Formats: sequence, structure tokens, C-alpha cells
Amino acid sequence: MSIKAKLAWFISITVTVVLLLNISIYYFNSKVELQSNAEQQMLVIAKQIGQSMDTAQQSRRLIESSLGEKLRLAAIAAQNQLDPDIANVSNEQLETLSKQLGVDDITLWVRTRDDIVAAKSSDPAELNISSKTWGYWYTAFNQLFDLKPVSIKEGQKLGHFWSGPINYATSNPSRVNKWGSYYDGTTNYMINPFINADVFLKFEQTSGSEAIAAQVLKDNSSILEVTGFNTDFVGKKADYQN
Repeated sequence: MSIKAKLAWFISITVTVVLLLNISIYYFNSKVELQSNAEQQMLVIAKQIGQSMDTAQQSRRLIESSLGEKLRLAAIAAQNQLDPDIANVSNEQLETLSKQLGVDDITLWVRTRDDIVAAKSSDPAELNISSKTWGYWYTAFNQLFDLKPVSIKEGQKLGHFWSGPINYATSNPSRVNKWGSYYDGTTNYMINPFINADVFLKFEQTSGSEAIAAQVLKDNSSILEVTGFNTDFVGKKADYQN
């Protein structure tokens, strides 16, 4: 092979190597830039989702707090119309009173030697239910009967009153209720009015976290899934309490 041919071959190889290097450098730079842009876009979207969910949760807490205050007022109104001795209160009287006060039902709880049980109620399914296995609910009930401020972190606390988180009814698991418990020591029972919490389910469907996540997926075809983690429970053992 002549020197001229060798030189041409060398130049061709050099140009090819340089082009390949340029292409590789451009590819990796573009990949890094695209990945960085994608990560930045995801961070922006995540912050927007977080802000939207914070607003939704604030609205939800406001609604739940308002319902808790309504339940406390209903309990006080019920106390003013009921005999302080549970022996002189009938289930039929509680049923009539529930309708008058705008709540679904009213249950009266009494404290026994080793339990707190539902002794009278406008809802027959509530009668004789025990709360001993209800975890922090049972703790809150005992603190109310002791005329102490409820100290657990869960639920809404007001004077002589505690309203637990919205939950499924033990007497009817198909129902989701909001309960309020009131005891000021002037009766020998605790007053527990409650209402159906369908309003919260509807709120969650239209304006809650699930609705927000669905809207994000609809508006951003590149996003495959939105998952939220509650840092209060990550890494902790599941706690299945009423």
C-alpha cells in the first residue's frame, strides 16, 4: 500500500473516530440533559400535587372539625333533655331525640368494672357493644369518664368531648360514621351521637387526593402513576384499630 493510500486510510479512520466520539459525547450529554429536565419536571409536578393535596386536606379537616363541633352541641342538647340516670332513659326516647337534633343516632355508654359498653341506643345494632378492644378509642373513653383532657394524638378534643377519626361502624361495617363522645360528670353515662360520613367519601371522590391524582394522570400522559406515602406510618407496624 502506497504512502498516499495509507495516509488516506489513516485520515478516514481518524475522522470516523472523531465523529463517533462526537456522536457519543452528544448522546451522553443529551441523555443527561433530558434526564435532568425530566427530573426537574417531575419535581415541579410533585410540588404542585403536594400543594393541591395540602389544600384538599385542609378543607377536609375543616369539614371534619365542623362536624365534630356539631356533634358536641348535639350531645349537650341531648343531655339537657335526658334524665341524668340512664335507668330513666329509653331507646325510643333516644330515637326521637336523634331526629330532633339532626344526627343519625345517639348511643349512651356506661363504664363497668373492666369495660365501657353501649347500654342504650337509638340504633338497636349498637346495644351491648364493648369498647375494650378499641385501642386508643378505649383510652379516650376512659379519660373522658375520668374527667381528664383526652391526651391521645388522634381525633378532635374539646371541653369534655372527643371525636375520633371517621371510621367504619363496628355494628355495621358497610357504614362510615363520624362519632362524638361527651361526658361532663353530671350523668352516669357518656353521650355518643354520630352521623353518616358520606359527605367525606363524596369529597374524596370529587376533590380529595384520589381525584387530584386521577386529574394529574389525565393531564400528563407521560406520568404512569402517582403514589403518596404517609410518613407517620412508613416503616412502622400496621395498627388496625377502630
